[in-house]
Amino acid sequence: MADGMTASEVFHSHSSLTYDDLIIMPGFIDFGVQDVKLHTQLTREIAIQ
Repeated sequence: MADGMTASEVFHSHSSLTYDDLIIMPGFIDFGVQDVKLHTQLTREIAIQ
């Protein structure tokens, strides 16, 4: 059951939205949080975690 708009509806909407217009709710995950990796490679030599 959804409450509000899906991500697809938001991105394909012809309306303008600001930060204050959005509330992002967490969803159910079927894996442990220890399996979540937030590593990002910004450039060849710069990585963040």
